[in-house]
Amino acid sequence: MPCPNAAAFRHADEGQRVRSVNKEDFRAVLGVDLLKEFWGCRYMNEAATALIDYGFKEMGLNRIQASADTDNKRSLTMIQRLGFTLEGTMRQKDFYKGAFHDDVMFSILRKEWEIENAQKPL
Repeated sequence: MPCPNAAAFRHADEGQRVRSVNKEDFRAVLGVDLLKEFWGCRYMNEAATALIDYGFKEMGLNRIQASADTDNKRSLTMIQRLGFTLEGTMRQKDFYKGAFHDDVMFSILRKEWEIENAQKPL
């Protein structure tokens, strides 16, 4: 299926959960949500890369966290592709569709992002 050329991201007012920034501890939580018709188009990879880059370069963050449901293979793959390190599983973190679900927690540090991106062509 070809990827549609349209605005794909939900606004916070449409049910998107807003993630947090903790300036005192120089860290943030990255949260992403993409409409189903745009899955597989790699838009989220590009957007997440820009957000991470902005967080480290412009906001002076030292750590960015990301998590995904253990069944969300696309998100888990994207998070790992971006260079995040697995930290562990948050057991039965969320409750939806009548059941508890585990989340996998990842993080990336500024120094890791800088090393990873220094090797990529501009």
